[in-house]
Amino acid sequence: MKILSLIIVILLLQSVAYAQFIGVGVSEVLKTEVLGLEYNSLIENGEPLKVSFELSNIGSVGYRARVRLNIYNRTNLLQTVWSSEENLPPGIGYHFNVYYPVNSEGKFKARVRVYYANEIEEVKSFDFQVKKIISPKNTFYITNFRTYKEEVEFNLRSNETLENILIVPTNCPTGWVCEQKKLDGIKENETKKISLFYNPSLWKESGITINIFTEDGKYGTTETFVMKKVGFLSQFLHDFSKLFKDFSIFL
Repeated sequence: MKILSLIIVILLLQSVAYAQFIGVGVSEVLKTEVLGLEYNSLIENGEPLKVSFELSNIGSVGYRARVRLNIYNRTNLLQTVWSSEENLPPGIGYHFNVYYPVNSEGKFKARVRVYYANEIEEVKSFDFQVKKIISPKNTFYITNFRTYKEEVEFNLRSNETLENILIVPTNCPTGWVCEQKKLDGIKENETKKISLFYNPSLWKESGITINIFTEDGKYGTTETFVMKKVGFLSQFLHDFSKLFKDFSIFL
């Protein structure tokens, strides 16, 4: 019996040691894959620069990801624009479209990067040329611009029914993240409340330019505003409204 008990104990110890070895040997993998990268290297009909691709999470760790697009005139950085931040669980992909409203003719360079899980992935650098600038028809009106802790809000109205509307902030303070957004459409004389997320590295009162234009570049407007935070009561009511809206979804 003593010998049998000793054998059982040895087998159990081996099983525990093997299980511990397997547990240590399993590692989490953080990995992305870029598929179907497309961009318009020649712009001559007033349309914006568009960079499009699918980002696929081929690792074992879920993360949030966003795209950063830098625009250069030779070696000088002209603008930085950001996509929204999206959730990518393991095995899931997301199709990113990032836009930049060109406003001058000439040759430029673009640099595309993905920010995810505190990592940076270089996607591609490429040259593009703007041959012709076409002034868009101004049919949009921005009113009641407000700056909250993590987002700016304003009311958007259009004199015409339009589709595929892009809202792109530019001249965002250096080091800040200012997300862009796309609307499927807006009806004639309809007013929509627009919220754009931003993340300041260190807050300071600053200007920001809001560019609103259709994807074909035929309609658009550009306005610059001062980002000055609302008071405590307005911020509280804003946060409460968002909390109530999120809570009502589950009712």
